[in-house]
Amino acid sequence: MSVMNDKYYFYFVRHGQTQYNVLNLVQGQCDSPLTEKGKKQLQECKKILDNIDFKHAYVSDLKRTVDSSKILLKDRDIPITYTPLIREFALGEYEKTDNCKLVTKQINSVIGFEDKGGESIEQIKERMFLAMNKAREENEKGNILMVAHGGCISLLLHLIDREKIDKYLSDNTMGNASISIVSYDGSYHYEETIFNGFH
Repeated sequence: MSVMNDKYYFYFVRHGQTQYNVLNLVQGQCDSPLTEKGKKQLQECKKILDNIDFKHAYVSDLKRTVDSSKILLKDRDIPITYTPLIREFALGEYEKTDNCKLVTKQINSVIGFEDKGGESIEQIKERMFLAMNKAREENEKGNILMVAHGGCISLLLHLIDREKIDKYLSDNTMGNASISIVSYDGSYHYEETIFNGFH
């Protein structure tokens, strides 16, 4: 298994395809179940993650990420913490609507959703960085798995290195079961997206 212990490496994995993804509906903090296709996507992602030695796994406590983590971590003895800190954006009035393109554009433009009863950029920023800071406090240097959501992962990468993620997103979208790496060596850095996932 791959081991990197010179600094912290956070592997952010987006959940597998859900019913709302198929219907092109905004999820936010509401939930919908994984599809059979989503489960197969996660099996492919698992093949990559199985070669990586993780200190700990932190998983958004929404059902689609919890269910995704059960597939990703099957037959692996890794400590797991379920946490609300890496939940998807609360998107207020947009949740369960067909405004996916608008929501994605707003996130990639680093604009919050407080005007629709959702979360602000500062609220997301605070809890996402708190999640990583707590993970560093609880673990030695090495690889840490974070199973989360497309919106909050995209925003985090924009906050860390907007130029680099904008360049990546100009040719790609963050698919289901994608894998993006953030490192920490005194400050956070977006390393790369090693698996584009599925669309």
